[in-house]
Amino acid sequence: MSARTVSSILLLVSVGLAAGGLACVPARGRMPQHTWHPDAPKQQCVDKNLRRQRVKDWPAREAAALQAGLSADRPIVVSALGCKIEVLSQCRVDKGTYRLTEVTPQSRSTLRITGRYDLDRDPVEAGELTGDCARASHFVSAVSLAALAKPTPNRGCTLSSCRQAAEAELTALSLGDYDMSGVWTGVMRQPKGPYEAYDMALHVLQQGRRITGVTTFNTLDDKYWGEMQFEGRIEGNTIFFADAKLLSDNLSWALEWCLKGGYMLVDPRSESLEGLWRAWGCFPGSLELRRTGDLQLEPDDTSDEPSNPVARLKP
Repeated sequence: MSARTVSSILLLVSVGLAAGGLACVPARGRMPQHTWHPDAPKQQCVDKNLRRQRVKDWPAREAAALQAGLSADRPIVVSALGCKIEVLSQCRVDKGTYRLTEVTPQSRSTLRITGRYDLDRDPVEAGELTGDCARASHFVSAVSLAALAKPTPNRGCTLSSCRQAAEAELTALSLGDYDMSGVWTGVMRQPKGPYEAYDMALHVLQQGRRITGVTTFNTLDDKYWGEMQFEGRIEGNTIFFADAKLLSDNLSWALEWCLKGGYMLVDPRSESLEGLWRAWGCFPGSLELRRTGDLQLEPDDTSDEPSNPVARLKP
């Protein structure tokens, strides 16, 4: 979605014409299935891995923070971008407690669960968080403790002593009844790109978990501008999105806008969006947006189906 360098675009076009390979240029952005962490952009993560996290695989600092959160008896909020776990100790939720349930060990098993902490509430909404909650995406819904040997009478199993077999279950934060429909404006960044920053506005319409809309953007010197249709889905407090097609722009034949895909975390408290994007043949970048207005629809146009709301948006 950000303009590529003139030299790279000229190279792409000339090579494509010579080889007849222009069709290999993607016709739309690719919507990601999972998030990635800024420090580990290639690390893949699937939802089932977040549901059952082995605490022994966490850095010692994060495991200690998990133990501290259980001791403080308050919901533990984490960032799990790209499955890189960060316990957000300064991010708090006022309501909720972990209840310990003792589980009778199975005599024939060499891995015996000896206790389980379950949070007594679900969901936890992103809008009720307080404190430093940057990149907050999940909360710890349960922690299972296990012993690797037969437990002895009157001896318990704590997170520190049974860390090798402890598991934490993560659940995505919820947006509750927060509606994403509106106008979001801010900046799109592309380090190493022809421009490192672009003015950007998202005109978003939400229908259930689906979002659609129009993106308008321009270079900070107002030399180049464009308008794209995008679509996406909401999972927890994360939006996954992709550019569907270019609607209009003022670029010459030697330039084109990157059709990107990415994700954004929604913070209803500050009504902000922050996330990362990438696109074929382009340097990746980030997004920082804030809600600045309501969505304006064409009042006289009632012929479009709800499944195609983009045509009814007023850019």
